[in-house]
Amino acid sequence: MGSRNRLPMGKLMGHSSTFTAPVHAAVPAGSLGSRAAWELLKETRRELSEPLEEVLRWRPGLQRTPASYAFNVRFYGASSVDAPQCFQVARQDLFTADALSLYLHYPFCDYMCRFCHYAVAPRKAVDSLATVDLLLENLRLLLTRLPEAEYAPVSSVYFGGGTPSLAKAKHRAELARGLREAFDISERSEWAIEANPETVSHDFLAHLKNTGFNRLSLGVQVLDDRVLTWLGRGHSVKQVMEALCRLKEKWSEPFNVDLIYGLPGVRPEKLLEDIDILVGHEVPSITLYRLRLGRSDERSSALRSEYSKRSAAFPDQRETVVQVAAARRLLVRCGYKEGPIGWFVRPGAESECYKDRWLRQRPLLGLGMSSYSYGARWQFSQTRQLKQWARAIEDRDIPIESAFVLTTGQSCARSLAFKLRYSGRIETANADAGELARRLSASLQRLRLSRCGDLESPLTELGLALIDEIIDEFLFSGDSTP
Repeated sequence: MGSRNRLPMGKLMGHSSTFTAPVHAAVPAGSLGSRAAWELLKETRRELSEPLEEVLRWRPGLQRTPASYAFNVRFYGASSVDAPQCFQVARQDLFTADALSLYLHYPFCDYMCRFCHYAVAPRKAVDSLATVDLLLENLRLLLTRLPEAEYAPVSSVYFGGGTPSLAKAKHRAELARGLREAFDISERSEWAIEANPETVSHDFLAHLKNTGFNRLSLGVQVLDDRVLTWLGRGHSVKQVMEALCRLKEKWSEPFNVDLIYGLPGVRPEKLLEDIDILVGHEVPSITLYRLRLGRSDERSSALRSEYSKRSAAFPDQRETVVQVAAARRLLVRCGYKEGPIGWFVRPGAESECYKDRWLRQRPLLGLGMSSYSYGARWQFSQTRQLKQWARAIEDRDIPIESAFVLTTGQSCARSLAFKLRYSGRIETANADAGELARRLSASLQRLRLSRCGDLESPLTELGLALIDEIIDEFLFSGDSTP
């Protein structure tokens, strides 16, 4: 069998090995790495299961099902306002901003994944050139409402979706050129783009470099052909490995690989095995996403209906907490640093985009259908309906679906949540967060989810595994009262 089918198993046991698999098969279990993965999972379950049960008994509001779990940037209790009022608050924020971050939503996909709850549309049903024109017009319309944004330097740009790697090279270049003409974007700014493995060709990577992109996020999700097919993905494990080889050969900039855990019908140790393989391929950044079926204000994924029919097939909260905690142990042992929580990076591969949004908390300006924008005391999102969005843009209007203004207390709560989500630490000495941070720290210490510190209160291992539940329960519930 050719060398192209040899998959490195990484450093789970502190040394490298290989396993030869047929092209059509999933990455196999049963190797030394797989046994070690199972032992690590068993060890983590033994150490965390009892403390987790105690926490959920003491604070039932932290309990989640696969259908109720959500990762949010929206604040539940903010006051709904009309768009002009929101823009007025945003203008004041942008006037004093030292920099801002941009997000562009390219909504088109070649296939619809069963786990996806984002606003997407089939690519075959659209004129991609018209979409470029609409996005650039959306940009012009936003700048007429928020003219202060033109003068703030842009420190990071993110092309998400959808599948922005499907856009034609000339259209990506036109969008990038339009952003550079409208904003103050330096050569040092981060330009990131999402891609599916089957779209990562040598020509694609060369065009990204020529256009100025310097970071790539690869949507792998799982290394199992059977599961990928069932999820509706358009790539195979073989194509993932080919994409990683091309990145290693032709891409000198940081890149990231996304994995999803909590999928039904997948062995518990599979996440660790997949991480092990990616570590062996020297992937500089690995992101772990828990399966999310969609909130009430989102498009529900196809898996939500599957969950309603056979919920027992989906790993529950107790299992996913153990999986991500074991994965964290493995990645830290392999030399990765965590930040934001769930994002693991090698030194030098940190994402400026997430530092901008959560650590530095610079204003985010979003373009495209379903995009959201927010700052210290404001947030708004555009409609999730493609036809409605396009008609509004053609009529020189911005189709705002929701707009909110936060109180000072809500703004402090969200700021605290974002920093916690990035660092896993509560800044108890932070003057802005003040009493709220101290109350949150005390509440989590009583639950043994954080430790006491002079200037900050770091989350425990179990606290890190429950970070989304903590933010939802204590900070985004609307009353900001831990």
